[in-house]
Amino acid sequence: MGLKKIRGVTFDMADPDDRTLLERVDREADDFSQLVKKLLSRWAFPDTRAKKENPDDQREAIRNSGLPFG
Repeated sequence: MGLKKIRGVTFDMADPDDRTLLERVDREADDFSQLVKKLLSRWAFPDTRAKKENPDDQREAIRNSGLPFG
């Protein structure tokens, strides 16, 4: 395994919220590990995330995309 570490996630199938989360992960997530790491990154580094994705920058990128959006 080298320098990698593994952490497990448990979903309680008796809990409706856990069941819904797992069903969505199974249906929509191509790479569960990457999903979890992105969410952890947003949680751990909220300020740097906000600076990288300025809403004005996002709007400008949409305008410049050539797609038919306002």
